[in-house]
Amino acid sequence: MLLSDYSLQLMASVLPKGVLGELVYIGPLIPFTFACLSILMLRKTRPNVDRHFRCPFLQLIPIA
Repeated sequence: MLLSDYSLQLMASVLPKGVLGELVYIGPLIPFTFACLSILMLRKTRPNVDRHFRCPFLQLIPIA
């Protein structure tokens, strides 16, 4: 835990504010993209799994 704190302090002292802002923006975007891609992959590889949530108008929404 302390190692991550020290590395973040070092990055904050060295990098410009614009770069730090972009890193903060990308941080939540990467896990969200990973979750979306894994759901699409599961729909293709295991189509017969019982899903409790159904997306309305799924046939009208294009999926890769």
